[in-house]
Amino acid sequence: MITRVCSGFSPRGRLDYGDAFLAAFDKRWPAEVELQVYVEEPIAMPRGACRDLWAIPGAREFHVKHAENADAQGRVPHGNWKHAEQRRGYSFRHDAYKFWKQILIPQAAAEGLMHGDILVWLDADVETIRRVPAGFVDGLLGDSDVCYLGRARQHSEIGFWAVRINSETRNFLCFLAEFYTRGLVFD
Repeated sequence: MITRVCSGFSPRGRLDYGDAFLAAFDKRWPAEVELQVYVEEPIAMPRGACRDLWAIPGAREFHVKHAENADAQGRVPHGNWKHAEQRRGYSFRHDAYKFWKQILIPQAAAEGLMHGDILVWLDADVETIRRVPAGFVDGLLGDSDVCYLGRARQHSEIGFWAVRINSETRNFLCFLAEFYTRGLVFD
């Protein structure tokens, strides 16, 4: 069984948090856990595989199409915005442009994984501060196919989630990616 962690960051993100993410992952995650990081430009990594973000189907198209789209970037108020968001003129909850990478990368990172393997999304601004025990993610999943960090009375934390690869979770990853690449996120 393979456990693969995927993530990504921009060139600026690499400077702000990506290098710390890579160093901590290398130091504290079990050696048998794979890492795939999707970036806009190739980088040297202490461990894992550097993948081309722009090779993901629909990635460049989404990026270019919405680079100047204030509505896609959560800067056009809607009736369901919270009062504080309206005052700020920005709603991260409606910023599809900010989150598109984290939606498209997992489907690409699942390529080559077999039934029963595990795929983990881990935000690149997460710095692992303690050693991760072998089998940790498998233990979190247990008999489930999906795990995430839920929080009472507010949205779920999407900085970490995992799926056990099977036909249903592949469909889930495909649906997420198509939700963005087909523009359904704006409907």
